[in-house]
Amino acid sequence: EQKPRILYFEGERGIKEISLYRLQKGEKNIVGFYGGQVKMDEELIKFFDEFSEMSYKQGFITRGIVPYYEELEQYRKRDIEHGRIMKIISPEEYSSKVWIHIGETYVTFSAPKDKQGIIIENKDIAKAMKDIFEMVWKDIPENV
Repeated sequence: EQKPRILYFEGERGIKEISLYRLQKGEKNIVGFYGGQVKMDEELIKFFDEFSEMSYKQGFITRGIVPYYEELEQYRKRDIEHGRIMKIISPEEYSSKVWIHIGETYVTFSAPKDKQGIIIENKDIAKAMKDIFEMVWKDIPENV
């Protein structure tokens, strides 16, 4: 049995470190749930724009479930060109502000509003979360 390793992060730097962790792990197929709209500092917005470019150039593909917000339409228009396949749901269906990313051996939970997050390194936990994602994914219709 592998004991889960849990890493805690806080502050704007911590939110960035959680994202960079995903690149460092190198697991190219990521799935996730993207929380609702959060007001972020310009520096963090710029970081995520650059991060999106960087991860796409390194061959990362992300499938995600994301609530629709008109203010985020600019990102939805760029999903394909950044290696993202998103299924859009209503904000009522997923009202959380937390972002969850699931790799093969880890799960990250980022709360950018609170500038906190954790990484859980454990293959079994990651598999359970991925199974939950896949159950939800198959029941959401393709975007029109």
